[in-house]
Amino acid sequence: MYRHPFPHEMFKPEKVTNRKMTVSNYKEDKYYPKVLKAFGDILIYSSEIKPVEVFQRMRLLTSEDLEDWYFGRIPFLEKVIQCNLSKASRITRLIGFIAHDFNMGKSIHRYEKRGKGKKIVLQFSKSNLKLCEQAYSTHYSIIGNREKFIAKNKQHLWPVMKKGSSLGARQSNRYPS
Repeated sequence: MYRHPFPHEMFKPEKVTNRKMTVSNYKEDKYYPKVLKAFGDILIYSSEIKPVEVFQRMRLLTSEDLEDWYFGRIPFLEKVIQCNLSKASRITRLIGFIAHDFNMGKSIHRYEKRGKGKKIVLQFSKSNLKLCEQAYSTHYSIIGNREKFIAKNKQHLWPVMKKGSSLGARQSNRYPS
């Protein structure tokens, strides 16, 4: 016996499957171009990529909020990142995949409270899970000569270059526009 569908059943959107991000498919992720642009912007002036700086370059974290976290005025960093936790987790995974693709070295850093008082270890997430904390505190650095690295990966990091721009020279402006 046929029953007439309810309005909410008539216009069901197609199911979107959330595929697990892997080394083979991470470039298809919707955040990949933004993270790659942030990577390129940071590599203009630095030899090290920090997830916190990537969030700043993507305008998901303000320098004021970051400073408040450094001085212990904010209990955990995820509280002030201006995106949901799923997106933040996805971005940290993308950072790792891109660094792996560029054969960058990785090291885990310990973030401690700045300023006066007891030096406590800063927390990135509310849950304080070890793997989550490790993802945020991992820094990726260029192995070997910085200029050779930039010359080798210039096409991937900066696909559209403006005439007269020099990427090999360090710029004095910390966050160039």
